[in-house]
Amino acid sequence: MFALIMPNILILGAGGIGLPIASALKHEEYNLVLSDYSEEAIDKAKEYFFNRKFDSECSLDFHIGDAKTYLLENKHDFDIVVSALPYYMNKEMAFVCVTSGVGYIDLGGHVETTNYIRRIAEEDACAPVASDQGLAPGLVNICAEEAFEAVKENKYRSAKIKMAVGGLPENRGLNPLDYIVTWSIDGLINEYKGEAEVLLGAEKKNVPTLTGLETMTVDGDELEAFYTAGGSSHTIQSMFNQTSRPIPDVTYKTLRYPGHMKMVKWLMEDIELDRDELTHLFKYGCAALDEKDIVKFYVEATNGNLSYKREHTFYAGEDFSAMQRSTAYSAAAAIQTMYINRPKILTDFALDYSYFCNDLFHERFRDALNRDRPEKEKEWVV
Repeated sequence: MFALIMPNILILGAGGIGLPIASALKHEEYNLVLSDYSEEAIDKAKEYFFNRKFDSECSLDFHIGDAKTYLLENKHDFDIVVSALPYYMNKEMAFVCVTSGVGYIDLGGHVETTNYIRRIAEEDACAPVASDQGLAPGLVNICAEEAFEAVKENKYRSAKIKMAVGGLPENRGLNPLDYIVTWSIDGLINEYKGEAEVLLGAEKKNVPTLTGLETMTVDGDELEAFYTAGGSSHTIQSMFNQTSRPIPDVTYKTLRYPGHMKMVKWLMEDIELDRDELTHLFKYGCAALDEKDIVKFYVEATNGNLSYKREHTFYAGEDFSAMQRSTAYSAAAAIQTMYINRPKILTDFALDYSYFCNDLFHERFRDALNRDRPEKEKEWVV
């Protein structure tokens, strides 16, 4: 009788997203190493895992130290490397993995970094590589690909795909921005600055962020939506490359409570707060403290009489916020899909979102959510 070989996964970063990724995977049959430069972060992770029961008996080890050094010294010990590090560290991590033939996945969210990783993967990878696999980018793009498949016809001159995601406080009125920080402030500011890539009138365009304001009702709540950078990831290019002609309209917008965009635009463009000042404002003026968050999620596609819609509200669990659960559990589902669904022969190792459009991804995502799903949160539909 042959012994079951458990794949080895290295998770770089034991912070707000790395820890819940490790938690989701610890319930499955994977040997894990969780690495962080911070002894405090690793100590918190050890305490978390020591005080909880998990479904599998796979190993979990911890490493304290520099991520790149550890990766260089141990890269061939792992089947997949997961970067839950700040985006500016992902180029180096991806380069080591791509040139060493090791599977790689990250949370992305920075356009130039993702484009670099896809380029080197297309040129040199001999193991699967998937950047931008968090929430937005990530889950929302996977669902957008599925939405297109649901409404696709030989002619889709009227097809429209709308993606929208937003992290929000569950209770309103906490501060003038009606917002709490539940993820990287640096990433938040990057979303608000620069340009958003869209398809409008079958043409690929870059439009200014903090524009395109509209009102949307998502899972029963009236919210505002506006253009931000990064969330569309390579979905725009994918829809632009459709064989017969590009999809006419594909957009990604961020969801907030009404009035948020106007206030942020005033602070950034009229008051001209610089990055350090904006960081200070969000850190101290929009701190989550003990407040619970929610994440609103929306994907819709229409094409004549064909339509697809998926909307969902994620809530905070006992251990992790709504943003952590939606982001980390989606990443964990992508990691499992990458490994379990890995074909014996793969010619293009730079994985597109269509690779994750299957029941396996949604089942693993649903299972992770269900382990700590609050009663008021609906079950994720497979």
